[in-house]
Amino acid sequence: MPLHVHIQVKKNGAVVTEMMYRLNIAEKDAKQKQNEAFLRIVSDKRQEFEQQHEALILKTMDEISKHERVMQMKVIANEGNLLFPCALFCRLCVFFVYV
Repeated sequence: MPLHVHIQVKKNGAVVTEMMYRLNIAEKDAKQKQNEAFLRIVSDKRQEFEQQHEALILKTMDEISKHERVMQMKVIANEGNLLFPCALFCRLCVFFVYV
C-alpha cells in the first residue's frame, strides 16, 4: 500500500518537501490559535471594562438619589410637618408622627 505523499509546487516552480509543508501548516495553526487567544483576551477585557463602567454609573446614581432624599428630609424638617422626618424615607420606621 503506497504512502500518501503531498507535493506542493510554489509559483516560481520550486517543489516544497513534505516536511516543509507540514511545518508551514503547523505555523499557520499556531498563528491562528494565537490570534484567537488574543481576541478572547481583548473581548474579556472589554466586557470587564463595561461591567466596571456600569457599576460606576449605578453607584453615582445611588449617591445622587441619596442626596436628593436627604435634601427632601431637610425641607420637610424645616417646614415642621413631621416630628421625625426620617419616617418618610426609612424602611424601619413604621409610624408617622405628625406635630
